[in-house]
Amino acid sequence: MKKILVPTDFSISSIHGLEYAANIARKSKAKLYLFNVAQTGNNYYAIDPGGIAQIPQALIEGINENLRKASISKLEALKKRELLKGLKLEIDCGTSQNIHNTILEFA
Repeated sequence: MKKILVPTDFSISSIHGLEYAANIARKSKAKLYLFNVAQTGNNYYAIDPGGIAQIPQALIEGINENLRKASISKLEALKKRELLKGLKLEIDCGTSQNIHNTILEFA
């Protein structure tokens, strides 16, 4: 095994998965890929309860970039954990309405 993908949502369960993956990577000398997907949307509810308005594309891009920056910051913090010291490690994140497909595309 040369590569191990570790999708994370930063929950306790995903941290346990990261610990398990780190042990496997250490034994097999594999590279870990820590990946997070921030779920996005492109609609919001207007003041009118029956209406849904589109958010301007520039605003969506700004929101997505802020989500991406927040994910990278959390991934950088994970990267500094003692259990990952000495391992080959790469971090990345995506923003999408469909988390599962984004993980599959990254894989």
